[in-house]
Amino acid sequence: MMLRRAFRKLSFNTLAAALLLLTLGGAFLFSAWSKFQDIDPFAWTLLDAGIPGDKTAAVSARLLVGLEAAIGLLLLVRVAVRKIALPLATVLLLGFSGYLAYLLAQQGNTGDCGCFGSLLPMKPLPALVKNAFLLLGIGVLARMHGWREWTPRMLPGAVLLLAFTALPLLLLPVSNKKETLELALLQDRRTDLSKGKQVVAFLSLGCPHCRHAARDFREFFKADATLPLTMILNGTPEEAEDFFRETGARNVPTRYETNPDVFLRLAGRYVPSIYYVRNGIIERRVSYNTLTPQAIRRWADSQP
Repeated sequence: MMLRRAFRKLSFNTLAAALLLLTLGGAFLFSAWSKFQDIDPFAWTLLDAGIPGDKTAAVSARLLVGLEAAIGLLLLVRVAVRKIALPLATVLLLGFSGYLAYLLAQQGNTGDCGCFGSLLPMKPLPALVKNAFLLLGIGVLARMHGWREWTPRMLPGAVLLLAFTALPLLLLPVSNKKETLELALLQDRRTDLSKGKQVVAFLSLGCPHCRHAARDFREFFKADATLPLTMILNGTPEEAEDFFRETGARNVPTRYETNPDVFLRLAGRYVPSIYYVRNGIIERRVSYNTLTPQAIRRWADSQP
């Protein structure tokens, strides 16, 4: 009986606000958590967006992930929602949406926006739609009456905001250490891949995902035959005939590595393995389903 009376006292606005706060807060926390699992791709996205310098992009990525987490937390615990969380969420979503609109204009609905890190690849158009729904939810919540915050005060909200924004910098300190890709181990040395900028893709002949990647590369080279991208296959040219018949990727520069130990050492356990390499140093790792020819060209043409 008491529960029934309590439920009757709950207004539609109270229930709707609770659902919106849960949805919005969960979305921001999930976005932060998914990027935190592997933060480097998000930093590379910021580099592609124009953030100058690897270290600046790495720090910015961590601060943005912390800011997303802080906004999500403020929404869920109902602290300074109207004064801090909703305005910041609006600014952040509008900023991300502007970048997504730029991506759509430059390269169409291809590649990965980086909204949910490597955990959940998403193309720019669906990401824009997602942001539009989140902004709509924020607008409705801001104008809705009849729901209460735990505290609307700025001070506790500011403390939580600063603490969670800085937390990823403490948990994931920015390192200047660079990993070398030992391309000199390759038996096929027709060209020196360790000089200059090169995207190196290690593909296994029997891997379905590698064949999918090779088909994508074929299309890349149809659009831009000068891309600095090379496939390295784990076999001989004769063993690769079926691979090329299926993928049609004969227009992609290819090298062969017949030593399985060398291939495993360079590619790692999982293929396709794709590296952006500058003078033998790995600058980033990417997934084949997020790689675009426009991103490769921007990186290749950027200043050393």
